[in-house]
Amino acid sequence: MSCFWNALLMRLPNKYKEKHNINNIQNLYDYMKNNNKKIRMIKINNQPLTSQFKDECFIAVNNHNDPLNGGYWCSTADPFLLLYCYLFKVSIKHRYINNVIYYENTKKYCDDILNFKSSHNHFST
Repeated sequence: MSCFWNALLMRLPNKYKEKHNINNIQNLYDYMKNNNKKIRMIKINNQPLTSQFKDECFIAVNNHNDPLNGGYWCSTADPFLLLYCYLFKVSIKHRYINNVIYYENTKKYCDDILNFKSSHNHFST
């Protein structure tokens, strides 16, 4: 039931796992919640994010308190995926059924492009 968080942890670059002592999904979740920011320099499918959408993402992460083992309904413009890109300096290519959602980190020092896929009920690498 925690496939979303397990996939994010599995693909997290080792340097961030070591630097922030992230060795399980609870550590990852806590780190993201505690370091929630209004996202900058991230685009979705080459489209810049509006100020309102950035505010809504910040609020969504702040207000999220569902148990990690209860699953997570990942959206097509997901606040946690955006924050993950921002905090860990990566871009994400998310294949949702027959659609590709590209979360592009436009920072010059973006480390990598991570690939994820999902269906109606499962998120994986």
